[in-house]
Amino acid sequence: MRSASSTAGGLRHALTLVEMLVGMAITLVMMAAVVNLFANISGGVRVRRAAIEMDSTLRQARKQLKRDLAGATCPAVPWQNPESGNGYIEIIEGQWSDSNPSSLVDGDINGANGELDYATSLIPTSQRVDTSTGSVTDGGGLGDYDDILALTVRSSGEPFVGPGQIQNAGGVWVDGATESTEAEVIWYCIENPADGSLGEAGLRTVYRRTLLIAPWIPPITFPNNPAEFFQKYDISAHFDITLNQWVPNTLSDLTKRENRFFRSTASIFPHVLLDKGTGFSVNTTVSANVQRNPADSYSADATVTAITDSFGQVSGYSVQADQGGVYDRLPLINIPGGATAPTARPVMQRLGSNPDSWKIAHVTNGPSPLTYDREGEDVILNDVLAWDVRAFDPSAPLISRNGIVLAPGDFGWQAVVKSASDTSGFDTPATNSDPAPYAWRTVYDGLVGYGAFVDLGWYVNFGERLPVAPSSPIFWGNMDPRSQLASFTPRVYDTWSTHYEADGLDQDNNSIAGLEWRNSVDQGTNGFDDNNQDGVDDASERETSPPYDVPLPALKIIMRSYERDSRQIRETSVTQSF
Repeated sequence: MRSASSTAGGLRHALTLVEMLVGMAITLVMMAAVVNLFANISGGVRVRRAAIEMDSTLRQARKQLKRDLAGATCPAVPWQNPESGNGYIEIIEGQWSDSNPSSLVDGDINGANGELDYATSLIPTSQRVDTSTGSVTDGGGLGDYDDILALTVRSSGEPFVGPGQIQNAGGVWVDGATESTEAEVIWYCIENPADGSLGEAGLRTVYRRTLLIAPWIPPITFPNNPAEFFQKYDISAHFDITLNQWVPNTLSDLTKRENRFFRSTASIFPHVLLDKGTGFSVNTTVSANVQRNPADSYSADATVTAITDSFGQVSGYSVQADQGGVYDRLPLINIPGGATAPTARPVMQRLGSNPDSWKIAHVTNGPSPLTYDREGEDVILNDVLAWDVRAFDPSAPLISRNGIVLAPGDFGWQAVVKSASDTSGFDTPATNSDPAPYAWRTVYDGLVGYGAFVDLGWYVNFGERLPVAPSSPIFWGNMDPRSQLASFTPRVYDTWSTHYEADGLDQDNNSIAGLEWRNSVDQGTNGFDDNNQDGVDDASERETSPPYDVPLPALKIIMRSYERDSRQIRETSVTQSF
């Protein structure tokens, strides 16, 4: 006799416990596989999205930079006449380069400028990192960053817009959004300090400051404080000590260096934007005076010290985050001592959510970004590894090693040049400031050609023989001493102004024996042959000179960005022929 459960056409057996467990295990395995698949897909999407966002940001920065260069109002040729109203082009070459990118990777772990934490830093590494020391990076992903590009630009499309002054219905000039088709534009980059106060140490931020050229605006009554003026207004202007007002610039005004962005009324020729100072005691620190408010005296609880180098110039700044006060206005920083005072401008950081509580996070010699209620308005690109402005030198040598062609400024180029064994063709030793006599190697191992985008002064302090070129390189050496810019560490290209030769000032103030004829004023335009050679008012009689008295053939700007989450690097460049 059969049970009811086993009769034909009756109920089937239920699953046993073992069968249920096996089924559940199979289901879990399948679910795990599906979850893992979705995780991989999600991770891939995240990486691709990060790459797309980074590419988009770089593309926008490149587009803006290309538009600015294409709209340059000034020909890239020195000796511009202010009456022509062409404006200017100026390039400032900082002390750092691709082969020596930052004080944060100079190996001096005890230095006041700080050093990367090589065990935890997110900065990409090269293949030479020594992991046996616990390091995950050597900072090899960093490149040049401290170059500055400044020029006057004319927009062929949408006008430039920024805070300035407009006329109200009653005809009174009041603060308001101003438009202009012309602007003074400054591109620069700032590196995050070692203490992480501005973000991941070593990463950089690219800024673009746009100052409208609006000469129809009447003189603006405002204190003689460039930091405060350019924090409030996006107007290209200079302070007139006679009027005691800020006078909006014309393109003619901007041809003259003294009227450009952030020049102080106390500045003297050659009117620099960036000055590292001279005459300090070498390899020491100098306490700074910090002025909380233009009406206050310098405070005693300074939070900043300047670090000098072996040349008696300020090489950097150290900010004591746990000292000093909180600033509700943009502070001024004064570095006492030295034959010339360096420029010292604060980079501010907000304390919590209080809009009026800020501290000094970093100090720079060059331009400083907008802050307080305008924080971030001038930011173009974050998490930058390199910002490099290069000029084309048609006689810069290209040298090949192991199938790789290297140009001046490329990592490894100096080592390759120094390793060249052929010593034939030597002539009288040349100096890096005087390319004549041409005392370079007539035969050179690995030479493949000439012409490259280079840093200004690419040969300075190098000291090795180079292959003879068809013509003298134009940006290889030091600047013309008559520019008087050689006292300031950066090298500069400037379209220069002719008015220095007829302004009634004795710029060269020369008292060298045998050159007494230079003691006069404007001897280059006085109608006499002062030096009794080459005729009346020849070029050698001029009081001043552009730092590099040659046309600028072309520019190349390189931007390299880093995406932290996906750890991807993207590089783009803009080339502009003049």
